[in-house]
Amino acid sequence: MNGVLLVDKPAGPTSHDVVAALRRIVGPVKVGHAGALDPFATGLLVTLVGGATKISDYLLGQDKIYVATLQWGAATDTLDCDGKVVETCDAPLPGRDASAAALAGFVGQFQQETPMYSAKKIAGQPLHRLARQGKVVEREATAVAIRTAELLAHEPDAKTFGFRVCVERGTYVRALAEALARRLGGVGHLCALRRVASGAFAVENAAPLAQLEELGAGEVERRLLPIGDALANFGAATLTAGASLLMRHGTRPAAAEIVAAAGFSDGGVVRLLGADGQLLAMARALTDAARLPEWAGAGSPFELLRVFASNAECGVRNAE
Repeated sequence: MNGVLLVDKPAGPTSHDVVAALRRIVGPVKVGHAGALDPFATGLLVTLVGGATKISDYLLGQDKIYVATLQWGAATDTLDCDGKVVETCDAPLPGRDASAAALAGFVGQFQQETPMYSAKKIAGQPLHRLARQGKVVEREATAVAIRTAELLAHEPDAKTFGFRVCVERGTYVRALAEALARRLGGVGHLCALRRVASGAFAVENAAPLAQLEELGAGEVERRLLPIGDALANFGAATLTAGASLLMRHGTRPAAAEIVAAAGFSDGGVVRLLGADGQLLAMARALTDAARLPEWAGAGSPFELLRVFASNAECGVRNAE
């Protein structure tokens, strides 16, 4: 059993709880996920079954889209609704235009400090564990990026406003909400968070966890998506039939054995596809797609990262 399963996580359980529930359904098969959600958060959790667990690193690096709600007037120690209030302000919620302008100011790359209540480890200890012991350790700010941001509902009476953001790996929306409130001249915390997209996948195509728990392993297996679908956002190079056969055994293709290539640059991760379009391997490109002809006679333009031994390992079932 190999493939990607899209789960619509409810509020309450941890991402680990969801994985444990899936293990109870599918039996003795590896199960993981491609990016955790906080317990209070809902939405798309991309889970990986069997051989799909081998591609988690590629999926973790893909952009994710969230719909979030900021509660104005109270800051919490966890930066979200699960924490204790540590600071308040009585100022009214700034107007819609001011809120939109403040949000737009975060678009692009900026430095963000990792929250104490997070899974990041320092000296082998998860920060959230240290935080629950009352400890605060120094954390270096890291570069993160917001691709797009949009203000949604603005509710002065409730002192809340919603926003939709597309963020790169490592961006904490909780920390963004806290920083956004500070930029507006007050304090606030994240009171709702829903992941609506991750890489090539959208929450509209995910099944609620409760629904999956009612199904048997056979029905869950039929819902698994091929690994290649999860990697569709990466550029690709298609090999000749002969090179496709050799690729299954780890032989790197020469530039002359590439029949089509697009969507990758020097140093980028690329899919190597067989003549039938099936995923054969993930590789690091040693040149741009447009410059492959320059590699004639110069060896393979790819460094192999992972080879998939068969279609079954990629979650592709043979036609019945």
